[in-house]
Amino acid sequence: MPTYNTENTELNINFTYSDPNHPVLVELKKLVNIDLSTTNDEIEKIKILCGYAHTLFPHDGMNEPSSFDPITITNEAKQGQSFRCVEYSFIAACLCWAYGIKARTLSLKTSDVETRDIGAGHVVLEFWSPENSKWVMVDVEAGCMFTYNNIYLSGLELGNAIENNFDIKLVHVNGSVVPTQENIKQYIEWMRQYMYFYDTMLCQIYTTNQENNPLKDKRMMLVPIGVKNPTVFQNILPIKNTLYTHSVKDFYKI
Repeated sequence: MPTYNTENTELNINFTYSDPNHPVLVELKKLVNIDLSTTNDEIEKIKILCGYAHTLFPHDGMNEPSSFDPITITNEAKQGQSFRCVEYSFIAACLCWAYGIKARTLSLKTSDVETRDIGAGHVVLEFWSPENSKWVMVDVEAGCMFTYNNIYLSGLELGNAIENNFDIKLVHVNGSVVPTQENIKQYIEWMRQYMYFYDTMLCQIYTTNQENNPLKDKRMMLVPIGVKNPTVFQNILPIKNTLYTHSVKDFYKI
């Protein structure tokens, strides 16, 4: 079972989050025209925003948009294209930013990320929940959040819950069609392989000072204690511009 440093920080780094007034996010908000005025409940808003992203297109693990920006992805999805888990979570993150919710994409990686030829990663979303004073994970592709003992789980907490075979409950976003009650166990077992390395951008896309931010291309990766820092993805792609830490306090800094 992977273990991480829960006692102290190892890095002196801050995360930067997007400004909802960025022109691209303002345009996205007009394009999707989602009405959140019907509820003041934080989780319900996330269900609506992530539900929009979840139902925007069918999954295609090999297809990528012509340009990696939320306007292009949304328009090409409306024209019938399908995309990866990357695009599901990116669109959901952009929607959260546009509506003033702090969020980030979270890349999950298997223990054999360096040597596996295919399927070594999965991308999800985490949002900061003021009501729960914690980060909460959403698998936008699958259309669900996770709870244990009625507490919403972050990505790392979900990994711990899966490793300990806790009784995890799924909370579906709007329009979610998978996983169904019949295949929850199969889905959880599929997720188990990805709960090992966790990484995210230090500077999330579309911050107002993105162009002048020296950390704009940097990532932070949470690595289990005693484990080699991975430097390549699936034998081919170098893992660049990454700060490694064993510290949960670093990775889950607000």
